[in-house]
Amino acid sequence: MRDGVESMAFWQGAAADNARNYFHGFDRALTNQVGPLRSIADQMEQLALAMYELSKAVGDALSAISDMAIIALVEIAAAEALAVTGLGAFASLSSAGAAALQVTRIINTWGSVLDVWTRTWTTVQALMSGIVGTLGGAEFVELPALPQSPYSYQEAG
Repeated sequence: MRDGVESMAFWQGAAADNARNYFHGFDRALTNQVGPLRSIADQMEQLALAMYELSKAVGDALSAISDMAIIALVEIAAAEALAVTGLGAFASLSSAGAAALQVTRIINTWGSVLDVWTRTWTTVQALMSGIVGTLGGAEFVELPALPQSPYSYQEAG
């Protein structure tokens, strides 16, 4: 904007001076907003990254939980099949124990998911507080009003 106003140096007179003064004030008002808006943009980027990382972590954990659940179901089915034969009682107990171990691993993994969720949510809340604080501290300068007096060019008659 500065370049545009300065490039009109050939324009002379009261109207030119008033226009230059107006646009210099307008430029200052806009320039004062650059810092706060950049800060908000940086915080929004951090927020987006936190949410992306959360979605990846939860997705990976749910995939692992699904795999462990399938393994547990296969081990439970094997334990049932072995128990029915009567000869495989020890093998049945071993399969049941392995299934119980898988269920324990599922519960632990789910606990990890909840921990990641809680930490990410806390981070998101902190970032949102920062954004609100930046908005509150930003100097939202009122843009200069256009002049209200009529323009009168004496030579136009």
